[in-house]
Amino acid sequence: MADSTKKILVVEDEKNIAQAHSIILRDYKLFFAQDGEEALSLAERHRPDLIVLDLMLPERNGYDVCFHIRQHPELKHTKIVMVTAKTLNADEEKGVFVGADHYIRKPFEPDELRESVKRLLSQ
Repeated sequence: MADSTKKILVVEDEKNIAQAHSIILRDYKLFFAQDGEEALSLAERHRPDLIVLDLMLPERNGYDVCFHIRQHPELKHTKIVMVTAKTLNADEEKGVFVGADHYIRKPFEPDELRESVKRLLSQ
């Protein structure tokens, strides 16, 4: 059973994928952002324990959001899982370089996301 006191910010501009995330991660307290600017604002306001972050977003892309989270003194230790359709190894390397803790390629199995989140939140 997941810890319902843990806060997760889901950053996804595609409503159907955001809805899937809400089902997969239903045992956590969830917040949702649809673009990079909103993601940074909600992260500052809610101080999530973990961020599930798409890369291809309006306003600011996921790489930029991740980089800014890592530079923020109060957010820099927030766990970040990038979940994206960008499947090249170079994309994953860039994600890890800017600070992602884990990188998941779409399409993915629900258990992959669930287990990644559980593992990172237990660290």
